[in-house]
Amino acid sequence: MQIRGLNSLTKNLNRLARKHGSGGSVVVFYTAEYAIHVHEHNKHYNSGQWKYLETPARELAPEVPKIVASAVRGGATMEQGLLIAGMRIQRESQDKYAPVLTGALKASADTATAQNEETVAAKAKARSDAIRSKAAASKKK
Repeated sequence: MQIRGLNSLTKNLNRLARKHGSGGSVVVFYTAEYAIHVHEHNKHYNSGQWKYLETPARELAPEVPKIVASAVRGGATMEQGLLIAGMRIQRESQDKYAPVLTGALKASADTATAQNEETVAAKAKARSDAIRSKAAASKKK
């Protein structure tokens, strides 16, 4: 996979990091057990599409430095700026691209810093599992 503009994005983020301090890293993810399978297999979905996280990441790559810079200019730390950019990618992914059957996939999405990724991921997985359990229970009735 190749994301166009990634070199420019990296260069701009490094420049911002030198100026405003290192922001660490931010991860946008889905925790549903089937998330990777759905992301990587091209088939027809009633709504959404495959590559539901990669597509908005590619589309928003040119905007990420602007989002981070705007946040930092507004008084945010670099890490907060990165989180804002990550949440924008997450929101685009959930709202426009993630296939929806029960909503469990969308509910399993989150954005976190590397330091709190495990805690945030556990909460996202719990949300997704609760939706799947509720859907399974309603089918049994």
